[in-house]
Amino acid sequence: MFFYGYRRFTENVDILVTSDGLKDIHCKLEDLCYLLPHSPGGKQFRDIDYGVRNKFLTSGDYPGGQSGPKSVAYPDPKAASFDIGGVHVLQLPCLIELKLAYGMSSPGRLGAVADVQRMIEVLGLLAGLTDQLNPCVREKYTALWTAVRDNPSEE
Repeated sequence: MFFYGYRRFTENVDILVTSDGLKDIHCKLEDLCYLLPHSPGGKQFRDIDYGVRNKFLTSGDYPGGQSGPKSVAYPDPKAASFDIGGVHVLQLPCLIELKLAYGMSSPGRLGAVADVQRMIEVLGLLAGLTDQLNPCVREKYTALWTAVRDNPSEE
């Protein structure tokens, strides 16, 4: 979200990887300043120096786990991203789609839906973005876009 111009405080970093990439990460992080999970193949690591939680999202898994919409899966990182100064960033439609799928998977995850609503407002996202989204999240995006249009910010 930061690379698109929407800045929000967060204490964690989500990183999209393949299953093979996760295996490589486990091998490489063992000697660095990370607390590794107790289970082999764990997907969360904590940076000891800064306390930042890093969560690895594996392509093929579903946002929200078993409770999330099953037609939206984490994509292959190479196919769904582009490079900005050496950092691979998810394409905007993919980011929106994943946040909505995650947020729709449980009432406790509404922060992800709120992120999309704020991105629509702050970044001036268009209603037509729905054409680039998975059909199962289009209605939610349209509802958020309409709410932003009908309730302009007073800032």
